[in-house]
Amino acid sequence: MRALVWHGKEDVRFDNVPDPAIENDGDVIVKITATAICGSDLHLYDGYQPTMEKGDILGHEPMGEVVGAGRVIAIDRVPERLSLAEEGKAETINFEKEDVYERLMEGTNGRGPDRCIDAVGCEAHGTGSVDSVLDKAKAAVFLATDRANVIRQAIMCCRNKAQSRSPEFMSEPSTNSRSARP
Repeated sequence: MRALVWHGKEDVRFDNVPDPAIENDGDVIVKITATAICGSDLHLYDGYQPTMEKGDILGHEPMGEVVGAGRVIAIDRVPERLSLAEEGKAETINFEKEDVYERLMEGTNGRGPDRCIDAVGCEAHGTGSVDSVLDKAKAAVFLATDRANVIRQAIMCCRNKAQSRSPEFMSEPSTNSRSARP
């Protein structure tokens, strides 16, 4: 397959790379149909991000089709997106109708998911909870973004030492900080 590959500071190339493979039950392969770049990509290009290593594959704000996966649970409130997820064989949770944490704990025998991936980015705000109301208040006076709700939920719902990922923020186990890299 073709991919955008980081080779060093200010050295990014479109290269042929090996096709991905499912290696663990929690792995997902997504055929990317569209992607974008934004200002945060410049931090990768200019070497500001110290964790980049030669050969890392770049990608940001992707859209695509899941072509291989183990168990996938889609969490959203938009009926059309939930329907599309169900068509793709994902289990769905409407966070306006169910408690996400309780449902995930119930579905994993109290352990929590192995991985949580925020795939909505700028639509990642919460509704109605105390922390989401506080986020909105902070955003109103320019102290913080009101989009932190989804990453907080991912961190709280994932099992201990699990991985939480977001297009704009990443939290990985401290024992193996490279484990969540693509």
